[in-house]
Amino acid sequence: MKAILCSLLILLSVLMLAQSDGTIDLNFGGTGKIIASVGTHNSWASSMQIQDDGKIVLAGNSIPETKVAFTLLRFNEDGTLDNNFGTNGIVYTEIGMSSFISSIIIQPDGKIIASGSANTGENIFDWATVRYNEDGSLDDSFGNNGIVLTNIENSSSNSGIALQSSGKIVVNGYSSNGISTGISSLRYNSDGSLDLTYGVDGFSLFKIIDSPDIESWAIDMDVSDNLYTAGMTYDLDLSRNKIIIAKFLPDGAIDNDFGISGIVKTSLGNSDDFANAIVCHPDQTIIIAGTTTNGAFLAKYDEFGNLDPEFGTDGILMTDFGTDENENYGLTIQDDGKIILTGVSGTNASNTNGNFGLARFNNDGSIDETFGTNGKLITDVSEGHNDVAFTVKLQNDGKIVAAGISNNGSYYNMSIARYYSGFSKVNENKSNEFFNISPNPTEDILYINFNSDKYMLDESAVIEITNSAGRIVKSQHISEVLSGIDLTDFPSGLYILRTVLDYSIIQRKFVVIKH
Repeated sequence: MKAILCSLLILLSVLMLAQSDGTIDLNFGGTGKIIASVGTHNSWASSMQIQDDGKIVLAGNSIPETKVAFTLLRFNEDGTLDNNFGTNGIVYTEIGMSSFISSIIIQPDGKIIASGSANTGENIFDWATVRYNEDGSLDDSFGNNGIVLTNIENSSSNSGIALQSSGKIVVNGYSSNGISTGISSLRYNSDGSLDLTYGVDGFSLFKIIDSPDIESWAIDMDVSDNLYTAGMTYDLDLSRNKIIIAKFLPDGAIDNDFGISGIVKTSLGNSDDFANAIVCHPDQTIIIAGTTTNGAFLAKYDEFGNLDPEFGTDGILMTDFGTDENENYGLTIQDDGKIILTGVSGTNASNTNGNFGLARFNNDGSIDETFGTNGKLITDVSEGHNDVAFTVKLQNDGKIVAAGISNNGSYYNMSIARYYSGFSKVNENKSNEFFNISPNPTEDILYINFNSDKYMLDESAVIEITNSAGRIVKSQHISEVLSGIDLTDFPSGLYILRTVLDYSIIQRKFVVIKH
């Protein structure tokens, strides 16, 4: 069995080298990149999720006839539109006078929830949340025939949506009462009704005295259902914008143990600074990406909101995609801890010749020179016009999918490109068929519970544990781990446990947290 494991690992390594990290995947759409012309004029992609079966759901807005509408597209793994979704792979939902999707999530049962804003009256914008069945039809068990509209202070902007472990739905953004602007969120029950136990009567409104304007532009939720937001705040004394991160507990209350009274402000110098993306790493660190008037950046914080001095320069890393002007918009983390960044290799979406930009960094902020050209790559999706990547995700096979918009010389269309990463994403669903691990996170011991109905247990099989740098830190036969794996000497961090079962390499990721 051990020989089989070694052979499979060697074969896997050879296949990865044959498809160099950062090269475009020509099996996707024939060229590795797809421009989808949707509706009658401009269309915009703002969010993307990848289903367990590899299908890609792209969301934003377009004009199917005369109104701007919620728009969803679903692509098969080869890049063709999925004809089993909506009409020829496309779903439009018109709400009010106009409506825009900001973010989508996919429930464990495959239903899709889209959240954004809808113009429902003169100068009135409601938050609109819509749930769809797997085939793209409206889910009439949610809200009013699949749609929920909620008004927050009349003037508001929707930034993101997250699903708690209970199945409750948190929607976040920012709103203004005409005097000050602050971070806002609400929570729905699984049927779309407002959850009155969240915040105050279902709403969490957070404002601070020393700033008339704090805005949430991106969100992420950790494994404990804590909500992290990232965006900007206006500093009255300096007359410029700073980065702000806020942490909210699962019930909507600000977490006063994070930063100073629940918030962290970061300034990169004499500049206006904005955070556009945030990711909560399983090891409890926080990574944000954004843009400043002096360039583009990544920043890494610990669980308490302190900048990580071992990342970049005192927690800050100035970045680029290989050109002088860049903006960062999308962020994701591989299971081995490497950070993938995406955005535009130009000034912004009004630039006439920007391109998709990607870069990959190691966990300490150093550039991963095995990716693309010296860790970076640029893709001219539209071949001469402007392209901007707003979001990036990983498929279960490890391939990288970046999505955004591309101009055709007259107007914008949704666009996608797919790349090889050289790393296979851990497929938790397949792993669960063979074994489960507990507790996760853990402190000093890890138990493995095998499903003997799925395979014949070969006690000579080897269990290997690798750290976030990909190094093997422990190797034992299955017969030696049935009573638990001793992790006493393991530092806090993300690890991957893998073995060969039924001639397949099966993996599970877990987190060690030392208290």
